[in-house]
Amino acid sequence: MKLLDALGLEVGTAVSILLVLSLILLVAVIVLGVRLGEMIRKYKRFMAKEAGASFERRMLDRITRVGELEEQYDKMQNDMRTIERAVRSSYQKCSIVKYNAFREATGNISFVLCLLDHNNSGILLNSMYANDGCYSYIKELKFGNCEIPLSEEETQALKEAIAKGNILREKDLFA
Repeated sequence: MKLLDALGLEVGTAVSILLVLSLILLVAVIVLGVRLGEMIRKYKRFMAKEAGASFERRMLDRITRVGELEEQYDKMQNDMRTIERAVRSSYQKCSIVKYNAFREATGNISFVLCLLDHNNSGILLNSMYANDGCYSYIKELKFGNCEIPLSEEETQALKEAIAKGNILREKDLFA
């Protein structure tokens, strides 16, 4: 009674207010219960039908497929590394310089062929044509250098091959 006196309310008024609040709360609980019941019925109907089973099966299929795709991705990464190593060691830059090796030969039928890998290592094939025969020899290149002095045509072929650049750029390669 002290609380009602402090609030300045009579007992009847307080009971009326509490009754109204109780009715509002009861209506809210009933509305929420009805909505929850509807959602539960929809969920059960969805899962009971073929659509529910199909949905579950599709989800499991997707999870399995993601696992397969991850395996394929890992395999492709390994394959790419193998291909990269093969490309780095294969000849990927070349040039040909045609020239006259001897004054009596005409038509620029002598040539220097330069073949280089990713590191500018490879070979220079020089084929010199003369009236009395054809002479060929190879010079080995390591990182763009040769232990044997190069002729003017061989130097030109080497520079042209190096200038062509690499098929694979460093930023494109795997670590």
